[in-house]
Amino acid sequence: MRTPSRRALAALGLAAASGVCRGALLADSTLGLNEVAFSREPTQVYIGSPSLLRVRGSRELLVSADRFGDGFAGQPRNASLYRAAFAADGASLVGPGGGTFEPLGWVPDQYWSNLWQLEGPGTDRDVFLLGTATDGPAPVKVSRSRDGGNMWLPEDSAVLFGEVNGNSSYETGPTPVVEVGGRVFRAFERLRPPFDWGVDYEAVIAHAPADSDAVTDPTAWTVTPPLPFDPAWCDGAFARGRPPPSRPGFLEGNAVLGPDGETVFNLLRFSPDPRDPANLPYLWVRSQASSPLASPRGVSFELLACGRRHTMFEFGRAPRPVTLFTYRVTRRCSSR
Repeated sequence: MRTPSRRALAALGLAAASGVCRGALLADSTLGLNEVAFSREPTQVYIGSPSLLRVRGSRELLVSADRFGDGFAGQPRNASLYRAAFAADGASLVGPGGGTFEPLGWVPDQYWSNLWQLEGPGTDRDVFLLGTATDGPAPVKVSRSRDGGNMWLPEDSAVLFGEVNGNSSYETGPTPVVEVGGRVFRAFERLRPPFDWGVDYEAVIAHAPADSDAVTDPTAWTVTPPLPFDPAWCDGAFARGRPPPSRPGFLEGNAVLGPDGETVFNLLRFSPDPRDPANLPYLWVRSQASSPLASPRGVSFELLACGRRHTMFEFGRAPRPVTLFTYRVTRRCSSR
């Protein structure tokens, strides 16, 4: 669900903010980036879909990522893992490379996945990857590590629902898991036949009890009815007389907890066609309360959309989540 960046160097980096982390900076970067992994562009093997987690109760920092591109055709779709640790001061990174990340290993048949942990007691060493079993259209799969991300055993992974290239196939990005009301929520997109990128995506949210064993039990998961994109939502959304796109859609939904601490929203990336940056609002948002995705256990869903590649995260129990997104989209790469 992403196109290769023209610079593999920018495909996976960790921003180094003052007082947050310090490590080996990329030599040709003006943004203060620490290198996690690097793949030379001539190989046509690209690194993407990164996810970041600080393991609770420890100084360990985990990063996951995928490999893709023409140079990786036919290779297993495994998630690669990298690890660093914070020094005693809680600010600088330490590792075998003097502040760099070390490769930790592969999680087999795990793709487009995010690292996350449950919030309950006794779960500090449980780390999960939740995404798909391969590149799409694909089934949804979860993997569990019981020791903070060091070992990932086959018996602790499970295909939860879906199929490859079928009527129940899914795609996603490394988007967050939200835990509220004793359940966990994760957004996906069903990709219906004939699998037309963007247009044939339908938004869903999968949810299960917030329990380590339930998360890896396919029978514990519920999936909301698929919600296709309605082109009528574009009416009036484009200012200054620009026509709406002819083939709109959405993808890469983020489950986000609302300000009330109970409502789960799905924030999706808006996909226009033609992909003319001049035809994109900076932030395209439309609430569709009259067509909720579902209302399981009193938690309601509403639809939002954003016209940029983005990810959502929260700072503790802050009333509002934070989003990081690309400022401008061009035909070949993101400018920021």
